[in-house]
Amino acid sequence: MEQARQKQKKYYDRSTKERPILENLIYYQDKPGTRWKKGKIVKSLNDRSYLIQTEEGKTLRRNKQFLKRRREEIDIETNIENDIGTNEEQDRVQQHATLVVPIPPNNRISLQNRPHRTIKKNPKYFGPQFVNS
Repeated sequence: MEQARQKQKKYYDRSTKERPILENLIYYQDKPGTRWKKGKIVKSLNDRSYLIQTEEGKTLRRNKQFLKRRREEIDIETNIENDIGTNEEQDRVQQHATLVVPIPPNNRISLQNRPHRTIKKNPKYFGPQFVNS
C-alpha cells in the first residue's frame, strides 16, 4: 500500500512547481475571481498559509494561492539630457531617421491577396424563378 502511495506521489509531483517565497508586500484576493488588493504579510503560519494585514487594517488568513508578490514602488528620476546623448549622436540619429520610402507613381500600393477558389452559384437556387422582378 505504501509503495502505491509513493508511486502516485512521484507521478503527481512531476507536474507541480514550487511556489515562490513571498516577501512582505503582496496583493491578495478576498474571493477567487475578485480584484487584487494591496496588503502586507504579518506572519507565515506554515508553507501555504499566511496572516496578512489589509490597507484598511484588518488581519486576514489567506492561502498562498490567493497571494501574489508586489514590487516596491520606487520613484526613479532620470536625467533626460543623459538619456538623449550628445548633439553628435542626435545628428546621427536624425540622418538615419530621414530615410524616404519611394511611393509608386500612381500613388497606390498594390496589395497581394491570397488566391481564392471560384465560387459558382448553384443554378438550382439562383435560376430565373427566384429572381424578383
